[in-house]
Amino acid sequence: MKVCAVDLANLCVIYRNIGSRYLNGGKLESILRNNMRLSAMASPKDVISEAQLVKLISHDQNRDFYVISKLGLLIADGQKEIQNEIVQTASKLLLKDVYLNHENNIQTVRDIFSRMDVDNRFSTFVYNRKEEEENDETIMLMRLSELRLLEHKENKILVNREYIHDVNEYLHALRQIQRMGYHADSQFRNEIGKLAEQLAKEYEAERLRSLGYSELIPFITHYGGVDDSKGYDIQSYTITDKGVVNEVMIEVKGSMHDCYQLYWSKNEREVAKEIGFNYWIYCYKNVDLKKRTAEGPYVIRNSYYEIEHSDKYDVEAAEVFVKVN
Repeated sequence: MKVCAVDLANLCVIYRNIGSRYLNGGKLESILRNNMRLSAMASPKDVISEAQLVKLISHDQNRDFYVISKLGLLIADGQKEIQNEIVQTASKLLLKDVYLNHENNIQTVRDIFSRMDVDNRFSTFVYNRKEEEENDETIMLMRLSELRLLEHKENKILVNREYIHDVNEYLHALRQIQRMGYHADSQFRNEIGKLAEQLAKEYEAERLRSLGYSELIPFITHYGGVDDSKGYDIQSYTITDKGVVNEVMIEVKGSMHDCYQLYWSKNEREVAKEIGFNYWIYCYKNVDLKKRTAEGPYVIRNSYYEIEHSDKYDVEAAEVFVKVN
């Protein structure tokens, strides 16, 4: 869904023209459709969905009304009228208060800025593009270019120097969060972990069922949240080519990021080393607590050996214990 920044600004203008902060869902969609740009590639529903995501409007489900936020009203005042391009006042508001606001936690924006380096020749940040970009990233790059944050020079994607201060503040805020540590919001992480473990248990049941061993499903044991000292979350079963049933220990990891990644504790590593081949890791990405969904699992069998010896994984020390003699 290619929602442009101007589509979001024009949606806000609709409220300004109507003179109300409240619009029925069907009416908003109808007015938006009648005022969409000829070159627009997104549907009215896509625009409404994106506007909710970036908190320009919210949905009152009881009355089926969409309510414009204070920021949405400011953007409407800046855009003034429905236009084919977003005006600078509305553009700056959308950029600074939405996409460069770390509190909004827009994962695609975070992923893009995590790959920014400094280009000394142009004295600004340069974005390092991947060979194969996710569609969401490509759309976000186009949107940030539309908002005049990014510009192209000599086949490079550079940050407009006008916004270097804002980008620095954004990066500083992200790094502060990282310095606070992986343990900063344990309750939130626990919810992600619980959902990932639930999905993993369901996956295991389906895996055994597809192998013709449904009778083993009741014996799948879930230790997560009860016995955290074991070094794994689920005990299940694997069947060899000769039909021999063996126990397999599964550590489950979940992340809201758009890539498979994990923190692996010292205890988990030691248990994995001891168990060997039958210690597996199930990784889930894009965990969505609201929708109760995630992508995965990415399975790492014989986890200790694979992570220690394979070049498929980038490993870095997250914590270091230092004892003074």
